[in-house]
Amino acid sequence: MSNDKRSKETICNPDDVNNMETQDTKSSPVGEMFTQTSNPSNLSKEKDKESEKETQEKTPLSPVRFRRVMKITNSDIDEYLTQYPFYHGYLLHEYQSMLLRSTGDFVMRLSVRYHVKKRKRASREPVDKTTPGKAVIAEGNMGQNGLRYNIVFGVYTGQPPDTSFNPAKSVYGECLDDNHKSSDILDVPMYVEHDNNGKWAQFYFDKKKKFATIDELITHYKTNQGTHKDRKFLLLRGVPLQIWELDQSQIEFGSKRLGEGAFGEVKSGTLKVDKTLPNNVVPPVPVAIKILKSEESKGAIKLIMHEARLQLCLRHRNVLKTLGVSILKSPIFIVTEFCPNGSLKDYLQKNKTDVDEKIRFCLGSARGVEYLHSKLLIHRDLATRNVLLNDSKVPKIADFGLARYGSSYKMTASMKIPIRYLAPEVLTTYKFSQRSDVYSFGLVIWEIFENGQEPYVKPQPHQEALFPKISALKGVHVKELIRKELWVKFNSETPPQIAQFVAERIFVSDERKRVTMPEIVVFLKSIYKSSKTRETTTVTMG
Repeated sequence: MSNDKRSKETICNPDDVNNMETQDTKSSPVGEMFTQTSNPSNLSKEKDKESEKETQEKTPLSPVRFRRVMKITNSDIDEYLTQYPFYHGYLLHEYQSMLLRSTGDFVMRLSVRYHVKKRKRASREPVDKTTPGKAVIAEGNMGQNGLRYNIVFGVYTGQPPDTSFNPAKSVYGECLDDNHKSSDILDVPMYVEHDNNGKWAQFYFDKKKKFATIDELITHYKTNQGTHKDRKFLLLRGVPLQIWELDQSQIEFGSKRLGEGAFGEVKSGTLKVDKTLPNNVVPPVPVAIKILKSEESKGAIKLIMHEARLQLCLRHRNVLKTLGVSILKSPIFIVTEFCPNGSLKDYLQKNKTDVDEKIRFCLGSARGVEYLHSKLLIHRDLATRNVLLNDSKVPKIADFGLARYGSSYKMTASMKIPIRYLAPEVLTTYKFSQRSDVYSFGLVIWEIFENGQEPYVKPQPHQEALFPKISALKGVHVKELIRKELWVKFNSETPPQIAQFVAERIFVSDERKRVTMPEIVVFLKSIYKSSKTRETTTVTMG
């Protein structure tokens, strides 16, 4: 019997008081406790307290009421979810196929559902947003009047178990050309109820089978089949976090803001831990962090996950390297290598560069796009603003928000696309291909020799006859110039071979007659070598 219980029994039995007082109270814990309450007034108080306690025990407590958890906060995620290695945060349904490969494989993730107001259908026709250089294809207006947060178990139900597959080694790179259909994956919502104190207390797929913990739920469905939407499932193997799924504790944000876009901003920072290396510890690495403004935009989450999925597959000197993505809780962000010289556009506008360096920028950028095309990717947004320069001024293709996998891609919904860089066939058919990328890359070359100036901002002399009284071109004017094949022309600084090559082999309406990126790389290599040869000869003769 414990000391606490014995002391209470002694206090409630006055007949034992004299016997207890004869003991050495200093050496007896029970006696010590007793001497503190041994006077009659204290005994009376203790009796009153005991009587009050008995009365309270006889009074029935208010019943526990369980209510559905409708909003999930970061503190909820930390307390209830991140302890599970198979929790993957805001991983979208369509990207689960990267991880789930065998029957019974599962992940736990967050889903944000929306109550959407009536959507305004926008024309796919290119439209201008009044500001010169900002003409875009309109985007549908997505209203919303509420959010609902769900915890979802994504379960693979397609094929027999593959004992040779190790989920821990799964990487994004295997998933550009998915062998697994998303229809093989069943999303089973897990409902959570909290008690009177707000604590998560009940978890279930089916109201008839509720569990006190997530562990109990998983244990049950490991051997007992569940049913959702008339499909059977088992929870056999939880797929753990991958090496590219970063925890926010691994990132230290800097104070410098590198840029800002529609869905968020880009800041400097350091990657404190690299989980791909032994012991998980390396010196901090300078990084750039693209931060999502809010996790409450499914379109934004989809865009940033799409970028991460593509970029994590790519490894090339002239393509921006992505180190990981953090999606376990908000804010959501992508971590990439840091390019201290910023965008090629800004660098050209702020620094004086000679022709040889511009040719080098052209060649490096071309190699990056050639690599993307070798991976069957269409970038769709090539411009000097989307080429970054590292500390050695090596150009790196970046910003894969509009990139698509495949030999061609037809736009089926309205989206923002800079009209000044669109190939002629895209303006009429809305169909993108590697050949349309080639046309856009011709404008990248033009921008480089124009020191970062955007194309089709104001009429050039050969275009003025078509729009004699217009000083700033709008989207409708750009479209008319392209239709009449009045392309931009190069300045006198541009090597004549480059100007002629772009005009005759890239700026052509018939996409079948355009060169490929490998051909552009071969051409620019020859130009670059000849320029270096001239430089060496001049130095030697001097």
